[in-house]
Amino acid sequence: MVLSRAELAVVIPALDEAGRLPLLLADLAQAPGDLIAELVVADGGSSDGTPQLARLAGAEVVHSLAGRGVQLARGISATTAPWLLLLHADARLCRDWSAV
Repeated sequence: MVLSRAELAVVIPALDEAGRLPLLLADLAQAPGDLIAELVVADGGSSDGTPQLARLAGAEVVHSLAGRGVQLARGISATTAPWLLLLHADARLCRDWSAV
């Protein structure tokens, strides 16, 4: 299946992921400019600058209670795109991930 323009929302739950999140955000930045409609980081109360780093990368940051399920639900509720990509903050994507 090929997604058309801006149909994908990426949701990333994060808690103190300042050391790993930038790598994932850099991977996502390699996607064609019209693929990702929304990039949401659901922060569970980080104290290491995770929300600020996410914003610098262009992500919308929503705040949530800590807990991956709660954070995912909060992040998903902030999106409107018809397709979701849910990723752990420490995930890495292959160079051509958006072509798969």
